[in-house]
Amino acid sequence: MVHLLVSLFCSSLPGGGLFFYPNLAESKDEGISNIQLLLRLDFEKRASELHLVFLRMLYATVVTLMETYLSDAFMNTVLNDKTLVRKLVNEEKEFSERKTAISDIFERYDNIEEEVAEYLSKLIYHRIPDVSGMYKRVLAIEFPNDLGPVIEIVKTRHDIVHRNGKTIDGNVIELTNNDIEEVIDVVSILVRTVEDKLRMLVRNIRD
Repeated sequence: MVHLLVSLFCSSLPGGGLFFYPNLAESKDEGISNIQLLLRLDFEKRASELHLVFLRMLYATVVTLMETYLSDAFMNTVLNDKTLVRKLVNEEKEFSERKTAISDIFERYDNIEEEVAEYLSKLIYHRIPDVSGMYKRVLAIEFPNDLGPVIEIVKTRHDIVHRNGKTIDGNVIELTNNDIEEVIDVVSILVRTVEDKLRMLVRNIRD
């Protein structure tokens, strides 16, 4: 299931795939066909509840893919460039609050990339406003102006995963195939925007 969604997600972007996941582009056509077949499954009326569970799984997985992309793209870009590592350390409040004894300075410096990698791996990348700010501060990459739809999708995903598909008021979250397609569209716009700007950034770094 996850493999199919990853393939679909990559295929929805210009050029057939994500810059950081070129191997996934090879399965794009198969991924599109398979996900379309999944969304066309004919659930009988007595299985309507099972269909809703199925759609919730797809919904949550799309958000997970977005989170994974934002995480891996940021980490791969920063950790492969010492200037960006330094900029992140200078810009992120977390590092300014960490104390270091004089006797530990050189050891800390030698291991700074590992420390940064550990910090980045523990961040929660579906907190879109926080992630957007970090991308802007460190990479000078701005997310789309209207992040409302993405934030709302993440909120719904939270209710699906942590409240068994109900809102905080106890209302059941109803989903259709069209809802899943709309979520993919919204998430794809965000990823496509970030990806295009990352391509330019990496190209400038290499030049």
